[in-house]
Amino acid sequence: MKRTVVLLLFSITCLVCVAQEKLFKTAISNGAGVDGFYTINNTSSKYSIDDFRSFANKNGYYLDPNYKSKTISRFGDVATQITTIRFIPKSDYLSYINYALSRGWTSKPFKEYRNSQNASAMLYFYPNGNKNIGDLYYYQYDNVYWSGDWDEGRISGTGSGLAFNNEWYVAFKGIFHKGYPSGKVVFRWLSRKNVDVVCDVSKIQEMTSNSGTFHDDMAWFEIGGKYGFIDAASRTLINPQFGSVIDDFMDTPSGSNYAVVKNNKDGLDWKMNRSGSLFAYSDAQQKKIDDEKAATERAKREAEAKAAEERRIAEEKAEEERRLAEEKRLAYLQKIKPYMDKNKWQRGDRLCLEFGREGQFVTGTLEEWNGDKSKCRIKIVTSPNGNMSYNGDLLTKNNLIWIPTSGEGWHKALPEEIEAANRQDNSIYTQSISTLAKCPECSGTGYVEYTYNESIFGIPLGSRTGTRKCSRCDGTGFIMKSQTVKSL
Repeated sequence: MKRTVVLLLFSITCLVCVAQEKLFKTAISNGAGVDGFYTINNTSSKYSIDDFRSFANKNGYYLDPNYKSKTISRFGDVATQITTIRFIPKSDYLSYINYALSRGWTSKPFKEYRNSQNASAMLYFYPNGNKNIGDLYYYQYDNVYWSGDWDEGRISGTGSGLAFNNEWYVAFKGIFHKGYPSGKVVFRWLSRKNVDVVCDVSKIQEMTSNSGTFHDDMAWFEIGGKYGFIDAASRTLINPQFGSVIDDFMDTPSGSNYAVVKNNKDGLDWKMNRSGSLFAYSDAQQKKIDDEKAATERAKREAEAKAAEERRIAEEKAEEERRLAEEKRLAYLQKIKPYMDKNKWQRGDRLCLEFGREGQFVTGTLEEWNGDKSKCRIKIVTSPNGNMSYNGDLLTKNNLIWIPTSGEGWHKALPEEIEAANRQDNSIYTQSISTLAKCPECSGTGYVEYTYNESIFGIPLGSRTGTRKCSRCDGTGFIMKSQTVKSL
């Protein structure tokens, strides 16, 4: 009996699923709009959003998460009724993107668009709504769907289309020539960051551009009230920067063609060649060009002359500084020369040596002579660094070293040298001092514990614990600890 009930319930459930799918498919078919997408309106409250998701996943649809619903009360129960929901076929996803971007335009349905393997279009627009000329984006799209004609793989004539790359989806309509906008073209674009299952239509941006007729593969275009030029032959762009176009390019032999534009900087009319260079339109303008060129050359010469004069002054100053330094050096050597005479040295005198670099001194007190006075021993008083060495001896404070008494610059120190040496002194000396410290063996008690085995008449009685005088500190509890200290 239970098995019969289970089978019956299973059969009823399957029938409900079949009925639900039939209902959804019929509703989708009936709800298809001119855009080719499927909207179900006024659906039954007995179907939950999970039912719609299950059906969409099973049948190859995206389900627009921005559905509409309302809360209803029936026989005392509260339920949620889906009032409007949209299904997007996965196989027709690009059509949906194009629909979202080009809604309101009178264009062919996307399914009638054609895509050529080598299709391309040149599109320009201001991304993110930032309408600064310097931020103009200019793209060549090689994946283009187009409702109009083709010319050697490039969109041509009047129509509408969709193009996309790794960053943008762009829908457009208007007139194109060899892939370039020619005439009025409207662009709408959306960053691919704002496209997931559905488009964030609030992020869609729009711009309209106007372009002139192509002559000799050159045409003007206008964006944001400024004019630039397209070169279809070299596939380059002269950015919009002019106030207006007075005369367009003409169909003339290559190299002899030019346009006439109004320059925003001076408000004058100028001729412009294909590369965007301006040249004189009249004798007055040519004179202005010549005058500006002459002024530029004059300013350049004046700047070069000024720089040369500044270099000359700097070199003279440096030479004077070198001369004064040399004179000062010679005067110093002349001044200390008499003090190098060892016959004038006496014990206790402070001797000095310029050591390490100019103006840096080591000083020491004369302690004693050797037999022939060719050397003397000094005790270091000051040195720039106690780690510096002289003939293998460290110049550490209070260190005793032997020095030659002639020929190596040692001399009796001048008062100003002693003063400088004291300021420079960075020498150190070390000494060993002894202090009382608590004995680590007995922790300062003077005694330590020890274990011994006790026996009587040869019979072991077991181990015993006792105390005895600490051998390390001899029972005093303290030891002498030596340490090396550094002093200035």
